[in-house]
Amino acid sequence: MKLRIRGNSIRLRLSRGEVSSLIAEGAVRESVHFSTAAVDRLTYSVQLSASASAPSASRHDGDLLVTLPSALAAQWANSDHLDLFSTDAHGRVWSTWWELGPGWQSWFVIHPESTLFPGATVTASSANSNHLDRFITAADGCAT
Repeated sequence: MKLRIRGNSIRLRLSRGEVSSLIAEGAVRESVHFSTAAVDRLTYSVQLSASASAPSASRHDGDLLVTLPSALAAQWANSDHLDLFSTDAHGRVWSTWWELGPGWQSWFVIHPESTLFPGATVTASSANSNHLDRFITAADGCAT
């Protein structure tokens, strides 16, 4: 698992084998050791949760924990295409996508004329491989 921290952003990149382990075992974990002392390490992990409605990140006992909805992880594990969405501090919705051949694509703004609630959770749902719906709380509190 690869960890990238940049500004106020955290990215964890899992290999296909790690995604398989995540699905089978419910969690994957890595640590970086800065010395031989047990306290001089950073542990970061991804765990599945049947009750989670959206991805979240938190610190627990000094370790980084990313929690994913189980259903979302199952979709990711069985797909050659992945869409990601995020809102920035200005309320703009950003997206990127990954496919097996070309890999990750550059981030882009969706409908830059629309301003949503800054930091709002973006929920995406796919009924089939040809259609994707996304839902976000707008600045006025309405779902869009």
